[in-house]
Amino acid sequence: MRKQLSKIYGGFMFRTGCLLFVGLVFIFAAFEAQPAAAWTSGAIGAGVIGLTIWGYFASKRREQRDLTHSLTSQAIGLERLANEGFSPEASFALEPGEKLIYKDNHVELAAIAGELKPLDQGSVFYTTQRVMFTGAAQTMIWPLASVLNFEPGPNGQFVAIATLEGGQNFALKQINPLAPAPGVLFDIAMTAQKEGESAALDKTRNYVESIRAAVAAAPKR
Repeated sequence: MRKQLSKIYGGFMFRTGCLLFVGLVFIFAAFEAQPAAAWTSGAIGAGVIGLTIWGYFASKRREQRDLTHSLTSQAIGLERLANEGFSPEASFALEPGEKLIYKDNHVELAAIAGELKPLDQGSVFYTTQRVMFTGAAQTMIWPLASVLNFEPGPNGQFVAIATLEGGQNFALKQINPLAPAPGVLFDIAMTAQKEGESAALDKTRNYVESIRAAVAAAPKR
């Protein structure tokens, strides 16, 4: 997460250097071709460079601000989850010993076929035994004990899921950037299934700390 925030400005110096080089070449060519109009051409070129650099800075500031706001909101949601614990009640029948971890009403279900292919949008229920997606056209249930592997994307924005049964693999993708990310919640659910609720809540707190550390370490522009 910290890497994602710092990457926003990673290529700025290279792009700015290229832009300045092109601008200087333009101004020099103007002086060579038409000395009489050189000052006007130079002023126009300098203005274009300045506006472009300002626009780039403004865009990157907005991008970082949006990402920081998203991560901060996710940290708040995860902290609430860590403090309140998992719920023994849900809007559907829970199995013996099963608890509801989190419900996200804005998630996209996608098939994995070289790339993510959107299939449906709906709600996801994360419990200590399974993860369930319910949408307008699709319903998917992943018993956590049968999950062979799961791979979170950048910042957990999506999670690719492979099961022991094989067949087509699917992914859950984040739609609401202010809610905890699917990759994070799936990781917490898998920990609950394998190691118990206490370990899963500890992992939740670790996510809160890492997210807040990434926000605090982000470049201030």
